[in-house]
Amino acid sequence: MEALFEVLNIVSDWMPPFGKKSETREFGVNESQSFDSLRTLDGDVFRLIKLQGNRALIQYHHHFTLKNYEHPQNKQIWIDLGDEVSFTFLWGEKGITKKLKFKGFSHGNVEEPSPIEEIPMIQEEIETPAILPENA
Repeated sequence: MEALFEVLNIVSDWMPPFGKKSETREFGVNESQSFDSLRTLDGDVFRLIKLQGNRALIQYHHHFTLKNYEHPQNKQIWIDLGDEVSFTFLWGEKGITKKLKFKGFSHGNVEEPSPIEEIPMIQEEIETPAILPENA
C-alpha cells in the first residue's frame, strides 16, 4: 500500500504583471521513496521517511522553507492525514510555493497530473491618503 500525496505547485513572477500559474499532481509513495522534482534542484523536493498510523514523516529539500513555522535544521515534518503544509522556494527566477497534502492511501492507481492553469492577478487601484504637514 502506498501513501497518497497531493502537491499544489504555485509559480509566481517576481516582476509585473505578477502572473501566477498552478498545477496539482498526486503521488503514490512508499516509505524511503522521493517524489516531486523541480528542474533547478539537485534531487526531488520531498521524501517519505516513514508512515506511522495516520501520519507521515516527510523530509523536504534544503532549498525550501517551511511556511509559518520556525525553520528546523533537519528539514523534516510530520503531516497528519488530511493536513496541508506549505513550502516556499525563493532562489529561482520565479517564486515557488508547494502545498503538500497527505490524502490517505492508494493501491497504485494515481491520476496523471492536471494541466497548468493560468491564475490572473486581481489588480485594484488603491487610493493613497494625502500626507499633510504637521502644522497644517
